[in-house]
Amino acid sequence: MRKKNSYRWLIWIFLAVILIGVALWNILPPYIDRWQSTKDYEKLAEEYVSDESEPDDGKQKKKDWWSTDIKVEFDQLKTENPDGIGWIRFDDQNELGINYPIVHSGDNEKYLRKDIHGNKHIAGSIFLEGLNQSDFSDLYNIIYGHNMNNGSMFGSLKKYKDEGFWKKNQYFTVYTESTAYRYQIFSYEDAVNGGNVYYIKSVISRGKNTRRLLTRW
Repeated sequence: MRKKNSYRWLIWIFLAVILIGVALWNILPPYIDRWQSTKDYEKLAEEYVSDESEPDDGKQKKKDWWSTDIKVEFDQLKTENPDGIGWIRFDDQNELGINYPIVHSGDNEKYLRKDIHGNKHIAGSIFLEGLNQSDFSDLYNIIYGHNMNNGSMFGSLKKYKDEGFWKKNQYFTVYTESTAYRYQIFSYEDAVNGGNVYYIKSVISRGKNTRRLLTRW
């Protein structure tokens, strides 16, 4: 009788181990993928971006430090992926950690779940709207990034719901091969999928030069 009970317990333990294994098999991969994605992009930032904005003598940063002291190795980035057209970097890396390459493929699907190496990643890449010009010459540009639960990619932007945080963190820069675009954040909004923020239709003509606003209906 005792042997039968022992066998039953062994069977239950065996089944429990199998169930736990199956559960972990389904639960863990997304977390591992997020962790790996974060590590990969941190490595990219170390390889392609040099930050000399912190003076060794303890003095304050230069007024235009974001332009003169942050260097992006675009030659290397282009070699890695010809779709690399820029780099987005928020000033306070400790608070936001947004420091990523920007890619542009002409559509909004290619990099939705792929990193800049073309590998499948749940976090995807930071990419410019497919209808935008790749040189950021449009009057209205949309840069997409996933709202990751671990705060990576554009997940940390939720902090801007706090007005106090916004007041202390108003600036970011988009770097291209030819220039650095400095932006001041004036508003935060939780955009709804298919909302008006994505639907702009207008063309502005100025003499011989025509500058367009993003058109998507």
